Amino acid sequence: MRTETLDFRSFVRNEQKIKKVATTGLLAVSGVAAGTFVLSHPTMTFAKEAISESTKEQVVHAFDPLVSMIVAISTPMAGVIIAGASLAVMVGFKDKGYQYIVNASLGYVLVHMLPLFISLLTGVGAAIG
Repeated sequence: MRTETLDFRSFVRNEQKIKKVATTGLLAVSGVAAGTFVLSHPTMTFAKEAISESTKEQVVHAFDPLVSMIVAISTPMAGVIIAGASLAVMVGFKDKGYQYIVNASLGYVLVHMLPLFISLLTGVGAAIG
């Protein structure tokens, strides 16, 4: 490959020789090919018909280990947060302490309701599709 040298002024003004490629013919050929493909394959498949029931069940239960791990971790984590918040209340930071206790309690309840939310979403998806 040959190295081309440019002077500084032509480089700054972007006066480089740019090769233009004719793409009009390529676009026309690809459009004709796409039209031919659409006309030759008239059948359409929707997502409801394309995915089997076993695949749907695998997707639904794929997150079960992650959900059970999050639920198992939530109890000690909420305990540590509540203990730290209790110390904050004892030291004199009552507003922050009570805020942490309320947030930890609410988070604990929501995390334990996560499997219920997932089964609810699964039921809604089954009712729609």
